[in-house]
Amino acid sequence: MQTERPISANPTLSVAQLITRLSEGLNKEIAWATGNSSMAFSIAVAAFDQFLDSTANGSPGTLKIRDVMRTQMIHVACEAPYLMYTILAAGTLHINRTCSGNKVYELAEAHFSQNAAALFQAALQSGLTQKSIDGLIAACMIMGLLSLYPASFSAPESWVFTGNPSDMNWLCLQSGLTCLIAEAGPLLQSCIWADPFLHSEEWEGKLWQYTLPPYQFHEALATLCEVDNLSTTPASNPYYNAVKLLSPLLMLAATAENAAVAATWIGRLEHEYVGLLRQRDCRALVVLAHWMGLMCTLSHYEPWVEGRIRPECVAICMYLDGAQDPVLRPFLEYPSSCCGYQLPRE
Repeated sequence: MQTERPISANPTLSVAQLITRLSEGLNKEIAWATGNSSMAFSIAVAAFDQFLDSTANGSPGTLKIRDVMRTQMIHVACEAPYLMYTILAAGTLHINRTCSGNKVYELAEAHFSQNAAALFQAALQSGLTQKSIDGLIAACMIMGLLSLYPASFSAPESWVFTGNPSDMNWLCLQSGLTCLIAEAGPLLQSCIWADPFLHSEEWEGKLWQYTLPPYQFHEALATLCEVDNLSTTPASNPYYNAVKLLSPLLMLAATAENAAVAATWIGRLEHEYVGLLRQRDCRALVVLAHWMGLMCTLSHYEPWVEGRIRPECVAICMYLDGAQDPVLRPFLEYPSSCCGYQLPRE
């Protein structure tokens, strides 16, 4: 087990001091579990380094957002322990998924994650302010990522098979950032995320015009979901926005920047559509499977896809294939070919 690793970003003294302080609680747990009380700081340093080197680069979001994660966000974390706990949780998670089986690192991941969640909730309850908005947005984005990297996950564990609402929590978490941004309002204008969010909006605006000609919708999905730009509105059709936002993404070239933009679709789902997914509505599942299939083709740019998205896509294909509905069968060809699920020959 490597615990002595240099911090590639040359953190300031304040970062080192905060990591030292946050490691103290972990030291007690490690000492109780292993008898060694001097490992926590080394583990925390390794987690911090891992986050800067790999985790931030592989998180959902545009390239500008990832740049802020590796730079300005770290300074914010020095004043927000819940954010530093979140960073350390993400780093240890990444280490554990890359090299599993180290019980001490698994203990560290649980420790950092639990403290991050508790302090984040307390910070949210204190309300949004100009001082807190940077850290809350950062923690929200990273926590959404954590839910996409389960320690182990396979298709039969998907909510489409279990019917357990809690097995869908990972998907509901992805919309947390959208809710937070909506509540922040004018506070966003002077936060560290203002520029990357503005860049994202300008870039995505070229794709997602409010008025799309009918032919710009994905034809098959639009037909299945009874969506068109002439008579359908978000109020009249719960599939409308999901299909509208997904359609141009399915036509993009496979590049790192396009992959980062495609990843944001999961965070834009509206409550009514998520409700249909919870009910395992077949049309809603088909649309979701197409996004998941797209992300599977982009997984070399977005490695987090392999943690949950690919097996969830397999699960949806299995579930819908099991329905033996001849109307749905053609809609499974794209996602199944992308995620690796073998459709039985007819």
